[in-house]
Amino acid sequence: DGRPNDQTAFPQELGFPKVEAAVKQDVESKTEPKEPESEGGEISKQSTLSDLVKYLASSISTADVESLQDIANLNSTFDEISTKASEQGKELIHKAAAYCAELAKKIVMGDAGDNNAAFKVLSSASAAIFEVIINGKSDDQAGFPEELGLNIVKKAVPVEKIAPAA
Repeated sequence: DGRPNDQTAFPQELGFPKVEAAVKQDVESKTEPKEPESEGGEISKQSTLSDLVKYLASSISTADVESLQDIANLNSTFDEISTKASEQGKELIHKAAAYCAELAKKIVMGDAGDNNAAFKVLSSASAAIFEVIINGKSDDQAGFPEELGLNIVKKAVPVEKIAPAA
């Protein structure tokens, strides 16, 4: 008779709103952190450094050190942050993120030694990067882990000269 039956009809053909898309969006929003992405599903080259740092913070908090996929995703995000920071002249962030991308790669390859210790470095570095980029802290106040070997020079605090007592 030409009318769609319940077994073959898509919800929109029955006059319902696009339920499938709405359900998919709802499910995605409750599972993984939302990645700044392009049409192809990869991290967008147009993502801002802040977007990438926020994404890193949310993804590292849910990452499992035993999941090679989670660590590989962290590697990609650190790598993208390193590139963006270099483009913007943020040399310390570039170096920290590049080190972390390499460390994440070592975890995936099984070359990191103690994966839990390596993951703690990634987590601490992520927090420090967040402090600088999102919260505006200075490099020496952000708490970069010593393992990064960044040799951050503490900024001298100006001290008032006091005349000696006579």
